[in-house]
Amino acid sequence: PANQKAKDAAAKAEALADDIKSNKGKLPWPVRSFVITSPFGEHEHPLVPQIKISNNGVDLDILASKDIHPVHKGKVSRIITLPGSNATVIIRHGDVITVYSNLQQVYVKVDQEVDVYTNLGKVYTGDGLNSNILHFEIWSGEQKQNPESWLRKQ
Repeated sequence: PANQKAKDAAAKAEALADDIKSNKGKLPWPVRSFVITSPFGEHEHPLVPQIKISNNGVDLDILASKDIHPVHKGKVSRIITLPGSNATVIIRHGDVITVYSNLQQVYVKVDQEVDVYTNLGKVYTGDGLNSNILHFEIWSGEQKQNPESWLRKQ
């Protein structure tokens, strides 16, 4: 079964066009099994309705493998780790960038070419609210994008 999953993933990846923008609505998700816990844009806080949350991407609660993969081929542009925080990997795909935040381990380097098979790292799995949560963003130029409109339907 695992070999079949790899073949299925390969077939889907081969179906992607070279330009990320040509694949809008068809890109694979950065993780395989998840629940969206915070959608894109402004919305009410789940516990305190008077508070509005503005999310530049989506937050995914990862249910199975903690491995994170790029949604399209590209080049690692930056890896950022803020004190007291987990790592963020930024990948450039022409004038589109994708952002993968809350990584506990990072397996790639700046300027490395990546594709949908590359394991970028593992999401944070320690204590606290951010455990098992991947924050994922897509930017086209200076414009934040709703990742759900770029990624294939679940």
